[in-house]
Amino acid sequence: MNKQRAQPGLHSSFIFHRSAFSEKRGGRFTIFWLVLYVLGWCVLSPACSPARVRYDILGAVLRLSPPQIAPLPPQTPRLTFLVFGDWGTGGNSQRAVADGMAGIVARTDRGADFVIGTGDNFYPDGVTGIDDPQWQSKFEQVYDPGRFPISFFMVLGNHDYRGNVAAQVAYHRKGTGRWSMEARYYTFSKAVTESTAVQFFALDTTMLLQDSTAAEHAQLAWFERELATSRARWKIVVSHHPLFSNGKHGDAEQLLFWLVPLLERYGVQAVFSGHDHALQAIRPSNGVHYFVSGAGARPRSVRWRWNTLFASASPGFAWCRLTHDELLVVFCDQTGRELWARSIGPPR
Repeated sequence: MNKQRAQPGLHSSFIFHRSAFSEKRGGRFTIFWLVLYVLGWCVLSPACSPARVRYDILGAVLRLSPPQIAPLPPQTPRLTFLVFGDWGTGGNSQRAVADGMAGIVARTDRGADFVIGTGDNFYPDGVTGIDDPQWQSKFEQVYDPGRFPISFFMVLGNHDYRGNVAAQVAYHRKGTGRWSMEARYYTFSKAVTESTAVQFFALDTTMLLQDSTAAEHAQLAWFERELATSRARWKIVVSHHPLFSNGKHGDAEQLLFWLVPLLERYGVQAVFSGHDHALQAIRPSNGVHYFVSGAGARPRSVRWRWNTLFASASPGFAWCRLTHDELLVVFCDQTGRELWARSIGPPR
């Protein structure tokens, strides 16, 4: 019997598939396996470029099966909120995502009690002051109070630092009452039930990465003190820069060094970030779940790597539902269509 010889340049796994074919199966079956092999290689191989191709192929497959989200029993106490980031362009894509968010707010089976923003609130250079026209054109008119009669809890991004960051804090006091940023970094709590609370920790990671050692240490000391004294069942951190990301900027090594030990020591369940303009869920590490929601206006390509649970290079946001025993995170596209979901809980 003549042995089939490997052709130069072909991977051994392809040779295996070729050897499994019989002449009776015909050429169409052979082509099917060849196409499947090539698609798989493009999805998984780090050498396949550009990165967006990897998302588009695998994402198209994932979108065939939208997540099935079971409704909660009637009268179950819950807290719902949206998470979006990198949004302040004033363009059509920002408005399209805002429309999708408004659709979720209006749904009786979804809804939102408030919104979390992950930074880069005004492109390209922040705001000049509390009377900057961008407050109207990029925030108040896009997320109008008729559709969003709820609070927006915001953090600063690196583009915001190109302008007057103090003005974004000041707008918390002078604005329409929906913009909430009481300081460059702050914490707030919400009741889930009479006996269950969630505490959010809003960080200023641009300050951590750019300012003096004294400012870094002051924020880190504040963060650990707040974590150590928290009695909340759920602890969620919001930052602009992601600790882990497979987008353009990648992992933030300095933040990993500073923050991961605190997150794990004090039982933080989830971290929501932006900066990379995509939707990402990163494989949890030591009980901490990492999400990137930075596709609020101008999405960029994102890679699927070993620690990717989900990634999307399309405009979108996250919808979250919190109960006593579960945090549900759902990624949605700009139309509000649900793409992927993850259930977390109960707290460890």
